[in-house]
Amino acid sequence: MKVTGIVGSPRIGGNTSRLVEKVLQGAAYSGSETELLNLNSMQITPCQACNYCRPSGQCILKDDMRIVYSAMESSNAFVVGSPIYMGQMSAQTKLFVDRLYANYISSRDTGKPVLLAFTQGAENPDVYSDYIEYTGRIFTYLGYDLRGIITATNTGAIGDILKQPDVLQKAFDCGAKLFSGL
Repeated sequence: MKVTGIVGSPRIGGNTSRLVEKVLQGAAYSGSETELLNLNSMQITPCQACNYCRPSGQCILKDDMRIVYSAMESSNAFVVGSPIYMGQMSAQTKLFVDRLYANYISSRDTGKPVLLAFTQGAENPDVYSDYIEYTGRIFTYLGYDLRGIITATNTGAIGDILKQPDVLQKAFDCGAKLFSGL
């Protein structure tokens, strides 16, 4: 089995990266091969709403999203991590989600297990819970098997996630159990 982690944070090695890495560690502990992609270091163009993918099943844009599509296709599951900025997923993550339309149209990679991992600077876990649940419904609508959502609060400064061993343990456990029941 292979699990790909997709990080939508501009901070390399930041809280979101560490949270996704912990999920991947759990998956590796259970015997899965893992891969980590950082969207911020990739050149991904926004969806152009050209509908080229409707008849072809392929996106016409020739950018680094092709790397992401390939990684997703070769994976049995994936985890998507994003910080919450201005009440929503990061711009990098939004570009990725919009470009999943081609996968949805072609039914490519749908049905695969996905975990979502969010970090937020807010202390109250309920502040963005409606948005986080809505994002989970997007992935379900796109045809993915949403296996869980992990949220870390109080993560405004780099390294804050390290002060939350319970959240990191939950991430590890979710990664380790990603394929149970399949």
